[in-house]
Amino acid sequence: MNPSNPAFSGDTEHLSVLLRAVEQCDISIWNNWRTTNPAIRPALTGATLEGAVLFDANLAESNIGNANLRNCRMMGTNLRGAILAGTDLDGANLFGANCQGANFCNSSLRGVTLRCGMQGCILEGANLERADMIGTDFTGARLAGASFRNAEAFGARFRNAILTGADLSGINLGTADLFKAECNEAVFSDASLLSATFSEASLRHASFCRADLSNSYLNSATLIAADLSGAKLAFANLMEADLRDAIFRGTNLQGAVLMNAKLTGADLRNVNMSLSNLTMADLAEANLTNANLTGALMVGTDLRRATLRGCLVFGISPWEVLAEDADQQDLVVTKLNHPQVTVDDIEMAQFIYLLLNNAKVRRAVDTITSKIVLILGRFSPERKSVLDAVRDQLRACNYVPVLFDFNRPESLDEVETVTLLARMARFIIADLTEPHCVPDELRSIVPDVEVPVLPIIEGDNPYGTFGTLRKYPWVLDIHRYRGIEDLLASFDESVVVPAENMTREIGKRKALRNN
Repeated sequence: MNPSNPAFSGDTEHLSVLLRAVEQCDISIWNNWRTTNPAIRPALTGATLEGAVLFDANLAESNIGNANLRNCRMMGTNLRGAILAGTDLDGANLFGANCQGANFCNSSLRGVTLRCGMQGCILEGANLERADMIGTDFTGARLAGASFRNAEAFGARFRNAILTGADLSGINLGTADLFKAECNEAVFSDASLLSATFSEASLRHASFCRADLSNSYLNSATLIAADLSGAKLAFANLMEADLRDAIFRGTNLQGAVLMNAKLTGADLRNVNMSLSNLTMADLAEANLTNANLTGALMVGTDLRRATLRGCLVFGISPWEVLAEDADQQDLVVTKLNHPQVTVDDIEMAQFIYLLLNNAKVRRAVDTITSKIVLILGRFSPERKSVLDAVRDQLRACNYVPVLFDFNRPESLDEVETVTLLARMARFIIADLTEPHCVPDELRSIVPDVEVPVLPIIEGDNPYGTFGTLRKYPWVLDIHRYRGIEDLLASFDESVVVPAENMTREIGKRKALRNN
C-alpha cells in the first residue's frame, strides 16, 4: 500500500487519506474527508490495497479501476456507482456492501463473497468463479461474457439481467430468480438450478447439458435451439415455452408441464416424458425416437411429420392428436418389463391397451368388424426389414398391424396377452422362419381361438411339428417366400385373400351355431 507504486495513476492526495484511515484502523478519517469534500470523486486508479480493512468505507463514485483489492474486507462498503473495471478483487469480502451501478467490467472476483446489492452493476467479462453470491441481487445487471463457474448463488436475483454468453457451468442457482433475464448463448452445463425461475427469459442457443432444472419455472421462456442434453427437468413448468429446434437427447422431462409449448423440430430422442402434460403442444417434425411417453397427456397435441419410433406409450391419453405424415413404428403399449405389444399408431395404442385390459371394452367392441392383424414372430435385427415390409403392406390394405415379438422366454403373462390379442384380431400372420417358441405359443392359441392363422416361412426350412396344428380348419397352408420382393408380390393373393376367405367361413359357422 505505497502511494509511489508505479501502477498507480490516480490522485496521490486521495490515496494518502485512504491509506491513513486504513493504517490507523479508523475508516471515519476517510468518510469524514468525503463528507467535507462532497464534489470530489476519488481517483484511486491502480492503487494497491491488498488485504485492507475497508468496513463501511464510502467509496461511492470512486475510480478504483485496475487496482489491487485482493482479500480486502469490504463488508458494508458503499461502492455505489464506483468504477472497478479491471480490478483484482480475488478473495475479497463484500458482504452487505452497496454495489449498485458499480462498474466491474473485466475485473477478477474469484472466490469473492458478495451477498450484497449488485443491482444495475456492470460485470461484463468479469471472473466470478467460485464466488459466494448467495441471495445477491443482480437485478438489471450487465453480465455478458462473465464467468460464474462453480459459484454459489442459491436464491440470487437476476431479474432482467443480461447474461449473454456468460459461463455458469457448475453454478448453484437453486431457487434463483432469472425472470426476463437475457441469457442467449449462456452456458449452464452441470449447473444446479432446482426450482429456479426462468419465466419469460431469453435462452436462445443456451447450453443446459446435464444441468438439474427439476421443478424449475421456464414458462413462456425462449429456448430456441438450446441444448438440454442429459438435463433433469422433472416436473418443470415449460408452459408456452418456445423450444423450437431444442436438443433434449436423454433428458428427463418426467411430469413436466409442456402445455402450449412450441417443440417444432426438437430432438427428443431417448427422452423420459412419462407423466408429462403435452396438451396443445406443437411437436411437428420433432424426433421422439425411443422416447418414454408413459402416462403422458396429449390433448390436441400436434405430431404432424414427427418421428415416433420405439416409444413407450403405456397409459398415454391422446385426444384429437394431429398425426398426419408422422413416422409411427414400434409403439409399445404394454408396461415396462411386461410382454411387449407394439402398434404403429399412437391413437390406436390407447385403444389396444384398453382392449387387452378392460373386459367391458372388449365386450363393447365384439360386434365391430376388426381391422387388427396380429403378427407373431421372433424378429431379430436381420429380419427387421421383413417385419417393416409386412406392416407397410398391411397398412396399405387398410389393416391395423399389431406386433407381438417373442424376445423373452415364454411366461404365463405372455400367453395370456397374446391370446387376448388373437381374440381381437381379424387374422394372424405367424412368421416361422426363426420359429423357436412361436409354434409353442400357437399351440396355446389355436385350439381355443377360432381366428385364421396364416404361417409364412422364408426359404425351405420347415418346422417339423407344425403339422399337428393343421387339424384345425382355421390354420391355413404355409406360405413360402424367397425374399421381401417375393413376399410383397404375392402378399394379396397368398396372404390376404386366403385369410379373408377363412374369416368369412368362420363367420358363417358361428352364425349356424348361433341359430
